[in-house]
Amino acid sequence: MEKSALENGELLGPYFSNWSMERYYTLMDRMNFSPSKQLWQLSKGEYMKMQTCFALAHHPRFLILDEPLEGFDPVFRKNFLSIMQDILNEDVGIFISSHITETLKKLADYLLFADNGIITFHCPEQMDAFLADKLKRSHTHIRDLLSRNS
Repeated sequence: MEKSALENGELLGPYFSNWSMERYYTLMDRMNFSPSKQLWQLSKGEYMKMQTCFALAHHPRFLILDEPLEGFDPVFRKNFLSIMQDILNEDVGIFISSHITETLKKLADYLLFADNGIITFHCPEQMDAFLADKLKRSHTHIRDLLSRNS
């Protein structure tokens, strides 16, 4: 697409109820994203930032995010989670599917962890115990494999 992120917002934003160009600018600024960049020039992480800004600029009541931290460097993840915390403070519901559980633990009211399709726990407090037990079992399995090959 030949348009910039800014032009995209100006062109498509008004089709969404509650669209705010000011909020779009503010979010792009918070994400250190240049609104003048053309979409075809964006890296995967930059494209994700632009999409996130666009999704949040119309004041949604509920967000469904699939792997929203993928493609972001660890430094930006902290910034992203800060933005998500601010969104939660606006009374917006957020459903996040992610493999990066440690960072989400600080954000989540509820945390469902599925292991082979079975929900194994449902709150952040249970996560550490579950992961420690799973890791302990994994290491036992690895030790067994190594002892068989020696």
